Amino acid sequence: MTSTSPAKSKFTIINTHVHNVDGIAKVTGRAIYTFDVKLPGMLYGKILRSPHPHAKILNIDARKALEFPGVIGVVTGKDTLGVKQGIWRRYQDLCDEQILTVEKVRYIGEPVAAVAALTEEIAEQALNLIDVEYEVLPAVFEPMEAIKKEAPEIHEGFERNINVTRHIEWGDVEAAFEEADYVREDWFKCGGQAHMCMATRSAVSSYTPDGKHTVYHSTPAP
Repeated sequence: MTSTSPAKSKFTIINTHVHNVDGIAKVTGRAIYTFDVKLPGMLYGKILRSPHPHAKILNIDARKALEFPGVIGVVTGKDTLGVKQGIWRRYQDLCDEQILTVEKVRYIGEPVAAVAALTEEIAEQALNLIDVEYEVLPAVFEPMEAIKKEAPEIHEGFERNINVTRHIEWGDVEAAFEEADYVREDWFKCGGQAHMCMATRSAVSSYTPDGKHTVYHSTPAP
């Protein structure tokens, strides 16, 4: 007798059928994303961002925003104790970005202040009531211009605006070059890449009296 059943694969993951457990929910619009999370008594937050690529922050006046009905609170960089973050916390030299900038802004869109209010619309209106006084500074807009010796210093303490470099190689690189039939040296540039995520950028945080803190966030890397 000849068997018609396929040979059993030696792999348990590769070349095996994986059921798309959330596919039906997504294509029917029933999937729950972070933006869909609604909790009792939830406040809504909005961020005031810098309109300048490089400027000193001389003063932030949030009194009008705090007096606006429905606004619960306003925070600035001074409320964050200067805590810094970065793409990878394991590399301390990459942690050069403040949660809310304290003394100056370094790019258009950098977070300057944040508002918490009873509704999203109130929080949005409150942003327009925060008065930020800036002293605009010279800026740089191209990487090759930014690393010139005479370029404006964007990040203090980093020579020629170079925050960090990474030299990565696998195997015996020198031997590979010696054996190569052709070697080309050139400059290669690539823009920032981001996949098209179905979930918009958002986060919901809940702290309950029993000391439990739950964070809902649209990221695979909490």
